[in-house]
Amino acid sequence: GRDASTPLRCAQHDDFVANNLILHAVALGIHARFAALAGFYLLVAKLIAEVQLHEAAFYFVDILGVDAGGEHVEAAALSVEHV
Repeated sequence: GRDASTPLRCAQHDDFVANNLILHAVALGIHARFAALAGFYLLVAKLIAEVQLHEAAFYFVDILGVDAGGEHVEAAALSVEHV
């Protein structure tokens, strides 16, 4: 969790970084052989911003229109969900 004294801009930056990691994970997730790396990116995003991985990932999948990668992203997200 974040400290009460953590500056807001740092929290916003963390969310920005996490969102970019999720975007990269979705892009990688399109290709099955990169699913493990996608899972790593999602794990880092989770550690940074405590995001709901599968919800966030599918949000970006919808935006990017990369439905073909959805199942790989889901598998990667679920693999790190309980870490």
